[in-house]
Amino acid sequence: MNQLRLSPVQDVDTLLALAGQVQALADSEKEPLGFLPEMAIREAISRRRVIAILASAGAEKEFAGYLLYSGVFPHAKVQQIAVVPKYRGLGVAGALMRTFLSELEVRGFMTVRADVAADLPSALAFYASQGFAIVRERRGGKARGRKICVHVRELETDTLFSIPNRTPSMGVDLGLRRRSAGQSPLFALDLNIFLDLVRNRQHSDQARRLFGAALAHDIRVAVSDEFVRELRRNSTDVNNDPLLQMALNMPRLPTAEADNQAELQEKVHDLVFLRRGLRSSGTVQALSDARHLAHAAIARATAFVTRDAALLDSRDELIRNFGIDVISLNEIIDLLPVDELPSSAVAVAGAGFQTQSSSRDEAEKYLRENNVATATRSFLDSVSETNVIWKITQDQKIVALGWLSLERSITPSGRLLVHTRPEHQSSAFFSDYLLNFLVREACKGGPITLELEQLPGQSIVHSIARGQGFTKGPASRLIKIAMGKPLVEQNWTASIKELQRRTGFTLPVNFPTNADALFAGYNQENTGLLRPDELENLLSPTIFVWPGRAGVIVPITKRYADELLGTNRQQRLSFIESMDASFLTTRAYINSPKSAKLMRPDMPIIFYESKRDRKGIGAVVAVARIVDAVITKKHEISGEDKRRLVIENVAEFSAGEDILLTTFDNLIQLPKPVPVKRLRELEAVGRANLVSPVELPSEKIAQILAEGW
Repeated sequence: MNQLRLSPVQDVDTLLALAGQVQALADSEKEPLGFLPEMAIREAISRRRVIAILASAGAEKEFAGYLLYSGVFPHAKVQQIAVVPKYRGLGVAGALMRTFLSELEVRGFMTVRADVAADLPSALAFYASQGFAIVRERRGGKARGRKICVHVRELETDTLFSIPNRTPSMGVDLGLRRRSAGQSPLFALDLNIFLDLVRNRQHSDQARRLFGAALAHDIRVAVSDEFVRELRRNSTDVNNDPLLQMALNMPRLPTAEADNQAELQEKVHDLVFLRRGLRSSGTVQALSDARHLAHAAIARATAFVTRDAALLDSRDELIRNFGIDVISLNEIIDLLPVDELPSSAVAVAGAGFQTQSSSRDEAEKYLRENNVATATRSFLDSVSETNVIWKITQDQKIVALGWLSLERSITPSGRLLVHTRPEHQSSAFFSDYLLNFLVREACKGGPITLELEQLPGQSIVHSIARGQGFTKGPASRLIKIAMGKPLVEQNWTASIKELQRRTGFTLPVNFPTNADALFAGYNQENTGLLRPDELENLLSPTIFVWPGRAGVIVPITKRYADELLGTNRQQRLSFIESMDASFLTTRAYINSPKSAKLMRPDMPIIFYESKRDRKGIGAVVAVARIVDAVITKKHEISGEDKRRLVIENVAEFSAGEDILLTTFDNLIQLPKPVPVKRLRELEAVGRANLVSPVELPSEKIAQILAEGW
């Protein structure tokens, strides 16, 4: 039964052939279900109101259960659901219900109802597990005198009334919007950048890359009127100066009204030069720089590109007061899109399934077979050339699909599509893996805005996406930003500037000093107060290490690190099966109950791969966020928690009966493992030399992560 395969059946002819088995099962369950004559079952099949399910552990398929429903659009009602005794407790009823709910959402139904007798505890528990809520109670028929609990579940179906009332899951609208795919960002150039291009100087190669990106239409560049005037002033022969002639043919910023530009120029000069007491204040060059910036600000340029130290030092005040960013040549080069998506994804096998890349043709065929080709048409029509398409297969058949389409831009964005077969017992598991996998692939090149298509019948995907930081976005999509790295005081300034330039999302200039809420969002109109942990979810994968946020460093052997943290993914043979924990967003780590005081929810947890048995590298390899830490009996660990572990036999873990089960999420592998020698220098190994967990103050956590990134 471990390899049980389930196949839903909705075809009328096939169901009519199964009608006798449906009838036999219904008759055997008259007590809880009530009597239903054969003609009623056949009529329900003909009206497409029955879903059956076939099960197989080998080549042969056999009838395993059915669901019969009624109702008037847009409100459905479950009349009967039953499972053949030999298949009970194996997820068949859940598969039937998921298939049913998915079908209703695709067809636009709004609610589904189920009337359940109060003396059927297993049935009540089942409907509660499927997201139904008891809305009222009523009396049953006089013959039995039962009390009936009326259950209702609202479906994820957009209606005329529901769309305008959408609110983000975090309760505040941050103005999350995907950057416009229309025009490329506009950058105004300082004269020194132009001279880097045309002369053989230290920064010439970078300047050539910048202008190459402009010729490839990745960005737009333009110069101000002052740019040309400055060249004229410094030219020895205005009529025969090739640099001046070249500049005259460069794109210009839109003309600004003289009075407005003069007023803004004076304010810029005052902020950059006069208030700072610079010697250059009032000089021809300072006034010229102020005119450059004023024109760029009025023209709403994305940023002003320069190597001038005074302007770069003032950029925080300039963007806060005048809305114009100032960026160095190095910084804009780092933002330029790469020709290929950096990816380390390799095919990985799980217990009875495989994950690997898919072709576009294969993916589109899967979507057609699952009747969502029409719903995904706008996505398919707009996919870019840069795609990651990942499939999960079982018995060489696709059971889940994830698709990431990345837009080539200096302000990148990505669109996601995730679809799983709702009848599959592992549909939630596959959804969790694909969403997490694609988000991490998307942010490998830096922070990025992501949109997830909300497909009808995929409420499991949508629910899991919200848990991974997605919130309501425009149209029928969920949206989030993926940071992709830890945020500590050492990298805060550079990271928030990169975040703003790539996504438009702003965080405070000053690093948070505690867990107090921060203002974050796209602009002053769309800014909300959010706690750092809420921001962690929105920007995940990331971890904030503010002062006072202590953490813990724990040892882990190479054997368990390879599986639990995925640190050997490149070297692992694709046909060797990984345990389920390797695919989950939330995983679990076991150690002694003696460490319970050190492992607290919301703390950063740093994983040190020990040199035990001379196999590990003796370095910090990853960081995550603790979700929970509980002391439990080995034999009381739930099946769900066991799935999050990479220990096959918990009983063999230690001599005692109790263990400390620590669950964690937001796992981030460090590109540069921090060796034990450096940890000793930071006094981060504890008295036991990292044989057991060691609590670390936020300062040491931040140092380790800053060096690891």
